[in-house]
Amino acid sequence: MKESIFVFKIFQSKNESLCCILIFFTLSGMKEVQDSKLLKNASNSAKLKFLAQGSSRSGLVFGAFFGGFQAVKYSSKVFLDPGHVGEIAIASVASIGALCYKPTTRSALPYGAMLICMDCISAYMRENP
Repeated sequence: MKESIFVFKIFQSKNESLCCILIFFTLSGMKEVQDSKLLKNASNSAKLKFLAQGSSRSGLVFGAFFGGFQAVKYSSKVFLDPGHVGEIAIASVASIGALCYKPTTRSALPYGAMLICMDCISAYMRENP
């Protein structure tokens, strides 16, 4: 029961960062739809379908990325207890390494790093009010 409460607290506190990233990708997808020569002649439903597919794909990638980051961070805290900097370093190397594994997800690397930075700032602000 204690673990499920912890997972809920992670989701609750990290939800804002993930929502910011998803909004950014939705807006980026809208710009891509407007700039695409191929989609200029497409119907509005095709444009909406393209936008929905891109947003859901980025949502799944970053949900898995950030969920993996938090899982590794918590696991290192429980099993190794290296301190806050060590937890973040271990989780960052593991999750960024997972993004670098496939060439299709390498383009998401800067956004993943930004998400980790947002998490670090959030943790720092929580500990030092």
